Amino acid sequence: MGILCHAAIWGLALSYLKVTPPTYTSKWGAMILGADGEANVTLANLGRATSENQTANPVPSRDPRDDYVYIMTSPAVLEKAAGQVGTSVKEFSPKINTPTGSAIIAVEVEGSSPEEAQKKSQALYQVTRQEIDRLRETVLKQREQDNRATLQAARQRLKATERNLSSFQENSVFLSDEQLKQIALNLENLRRDRAELRARERGLRSRIEQLSRDLKLSDDLKFISPEVNDGYILQADEVYQQYLQEYGELSAELANLESLLGPLHPQVLSKSAAVEAATATLQARGSFLLGRPVTPISG
Repeated sequence: MGILCHAAIWGLALSYLKVTPPTYTSKWGAMILGADGEANVTLANLGRATSENQTANPVPSRDPRDDYVYIMTSPAVLEKAAGQVGTSVKEFSPKINTPTGSAIIAVEVEGSSPEEAQKKSQALYQVTRQEIDRLRETVLKQREQDNRATLQAARQRLKATERNLSSFQENSVFLSDEQLKQIALNLENLRRDRAELRARERGLRSRIEQLSRDLKLSDDLKFISPEVNDGYILQADEVYQQYLQEYGELSAELANLESLLGPLHPQVLSKSAAVEAATATLQARGSFLLGRPVTPISG
């Protein structure tokens, strides 16, 4: 019984091999490299323009091989490849695999003979390559049109800017950029000088008012009052006069900073504290010399 069963199995296998026609498989693969969607254009006397394709690889997780697989299995490509080898699209059914973690597309094409399988593989490869070249040319033409449109818009903006610049130069007394820069620099220097002069004027006025308060001179100067005597005492003291000079300089610097930076700037606040300290020192020296509190100084 064992011999009969063994003979039956081999008989069926040999019958299947004899009745079933043999098939042959041609295997090949293609490595897909990434594409850059950016184009740079450099023109003499105009500069450089960059055009970036925003639709290239919009989803980072998408496999770029899917596009090539779609092209290879499209009805138009299969029909054209089958026509080249003289077979039907139904019989021309390649097996395509995209291994994970690889950039290779694996293709298997079957045929009734080794020659037929190889011809089918070559036909599929050639037709796929022609279709890819056609699509690439279409994309390049579209990009070229977009780049030309961008370049044309840039040229129009440049011409408009040149016209505006020429019109401004014709209607103004300034003939060059250097003259404009020099005028702007001179204006800034004049503003700074004016602020410094105003600060000095305020300092001098403050000092004159303080001296007037200290001296208390009468209009007719017919007699010397005690206040005038106090004024002479203060004028004769070198230390007091040095403190008074420092107070005037600090007041002038404070007025200058306030006109340039504003009253709440940290430098202004620091300088104001220095003026208050100089005022306290000046009053203390005056009180020591006169033996009584002196009139507070107001800036």
